[in-house]
Amino acid sequence: MIRHRIALQDSNTARVSNLIEAVAELGASASFNRIRVAMAYATCSGCKSLVSRLSAHVKNWRRMEKQWLVSFDFGRSEVPGLKYLQRLPHSEVKVPDASKPLANHLIPVRCFHAKTYIFDVTKNPNDPL
Repeated sequence: MIRHRIALQDSNTARVSNLIEAVAELGASASFNRIRVAMAYATCSGCKSLVSRLSAHVKNWRRMEKQWLVSFDFGRSEVPGLKYLQRLPHSEVKVPDASKPLANHLIPVRCFHAKTYIFDVTKNPNDPL
């Protein structure tokens, strides 16, 4: 069964903590072995807040496969934030179309402004069908 949840950020107060809490609750709702995240920006403080909540609530967090897709657009992501995510156990960070904004003073040809968090279970190739 597929579970989904839509979490909205209050634009008046810009409370990112509401989004982080919703993601943590969803991650705690079942046993997952992978998280795939596409996010527009990664500040060091934001990454630490997110990981703090996820590690406290999500079963199997340390062993979970972590894939991060993060934008460099407009220079809002911070290198320490990206390095922090990369250093997590079983973690991989990718930047989509990084060469274009890097060659153009961090101005993208097309903005990447995703906010998607997917928890799932990868199938072990040795498991029976």
